[in-house]
Amino acid sequence: MRNQYGGELRKLVARDYRVEAVWSMHDVNAFEKSVSAYPAITILSRGAQGEAVVAETTRQFTEAGAQELTAWTLRPSSAETKGVGYRAFRFPGWFPGDEMWPAGDPAAHR
Repeated sequence: MRNQYGGELRKLVARDYRVEAVWSMHDVNAFEKSVSAYPAITILSRGAQGEAVVAETTRQFTEAGAQELTAWTLRPSSAETKGVGYRAFRFPGWFPGDEMWPAGDPAAHR
């Protein structure tokens, strides 16, 4: 998502797939055991690019927050949402070519 060596993969995704959602969960303890990782949930599909959801989570992200964010992601509604441990925005499209995908507050990329 954010490394220089991932450029070719990002280009392939931008060319051949639709990015529906990217939830960055870098501060969330998403695994049963402690691991050094940068978890994210990325939803891709075949088809023309349309609206995409970008969410950034914090350590306060819980299962309840994940359920709320899932419901918001799956139903077209407001352009942004905020809850305990997350903030998300709907973008009209996605980032072309091999550009690095968004990092930090989604509002900074609007």
